[in-house]
Parts: sequence; structure tokens; C-alpha cells
Amino acid sequence: MNQKRIFSKFAMAIAVFALISGGVSAQKKETRHYLGGWLYGGYSAMFHSFDNTSVLGGAGGGFGLGYQLRRNQFIFNTGVEFEFLNSATKVTGIDGTFPIKDTQGKDVSFNAHFPSYRDHQKVTYLNLPILAGMQFNGDIPFYFLAGVKVGTPIKNTFSSNGTIRTDGWYEQYIDTFINMPNHYYKEQDFNGVKGVSIFSKINVMASVEFGVDINKYIFKEQEAAKKAKQKAKK
Repeated sequence: MNQKRIFSKFAMAIAVFALISGGVSAQKKETRHYLGGWLYGGYSAMFHSFDNTSVLGGAGGGFGLGYQLRRNQFIFNTGVEFEFLNSATKVTGIDGTFPIKDTQGKDVSFNAHFPSYRDHQKVTYLNLPILAGMQFNGDIPFYFLAGVKVGTPIKNTFSSNGTIRTDGWYEQYIDTFINMPNHYYKEQDFNGVKGVSIFSKINVMASVEFGVDINKYIFKEQEAAKKAKQKAKK
């Protein structure tokens, strides 16, 4: 039932968007075609529902080469895009106590504490973006794009790092045994790569983008000359 509701809302949004863009396009039949590239960056986070974790996120970005269609305010983008996503997850509440025996056969409670523990995920995608949106030409020209990106992860890297502190507790002693490396009671940092995979399954991502068109500022003199020329013709 929830999937049907989501689908119906998505279909309605597409229909409304198509009506708006069609109405705008009907005002002036001005169509432009562009070939070019783009760069972008921002915050990325890979959300999940694992217990005792909180998503910290990280930096992400990418670059692409492709085609853009502009019909008045309507924009359509496609091409080839390389995208890098980086995310970190903080892990807590995984301390544990394990019953063991020492070299003399005496019972010991071996305690493991994790003052810090983080998992890191880094993914590089090869994408085919299919996006449509609108351009708004005001004092600050901005645009939005929405659609999907169909691609495949080229390389995935999963790693973890943190600090582990271990100690031992004997019933016959008052104090806990700490700072005894020869008995493995110590504090140490760990950092290791858990896994790397190359070219996995096809992935489809929903994408919504907002941005500012900086051409107005880069080609400010050319735009002023163009407007002056048009004004002179009138």
C-alpha cells in the first residue's frame, strides 16, 4: 500500500512538472543545445539501520561530460559522470566482557573497551544521469534538477579505525589489571581495510540538485555587450 502511494505521488509530481515546463516552453520557442562539463561537491552520507551506530557522513563530489538541452526555462541533462562518495559511521556500545583463564588456570574477566570506533565507506561510481529541471533568471540565477542516475560502483572500499583498551579482573585481587602488555592488557589503535570490491551490480539512485548558474558572473562583460547590442537594435 505504501509503495502504491509513493508511486502515485511521484507520478502526480511528474505530471505537474510536465504541465509547468510545457506551459513555459509554449511562451517562446527558444531551444538551445550545449555540450560541456561540470564539477560539483558537497556533503554525502550513507544511511543505514545498524544498531549502536550514528552516521557522520563526509565529503563527496564528481565531474562529468555531457549534453544539455534548454528550452526557455526548461533544462534536460544527460551524459557520463564520475562520482565519489565518502561517509563515516560512529560505532558505540560494543564493549564486551569475556571469561578466560590465565596461564595458571585461574578465571579472569577479560574486558574490551572501545573509546572510539569508526567505519568508513568510500565509493566511486560511473553514472549516466538523466535529469530535468528549471532555470530561474533573477538577480541570482539558480536552477534545480531532479531525476535518476543509473550507474555502477567502479570501486568500493570499506575500512575501520579506532582505539581498543583491554584489562583483566581477578576475583582474588582488588584492582583491575591494566597497562600490562605482556598479559595483553593495554590500549592500542587499530586501522585496517576490511574489503575492496570492483565493478558490482547496476545501481539506480534518485537525484535532486540545486545550484547557481555562474555564467552570468564569469561572462559579465559579454552579457552586458550583448544586452547593449540588442537595445541598440530596438
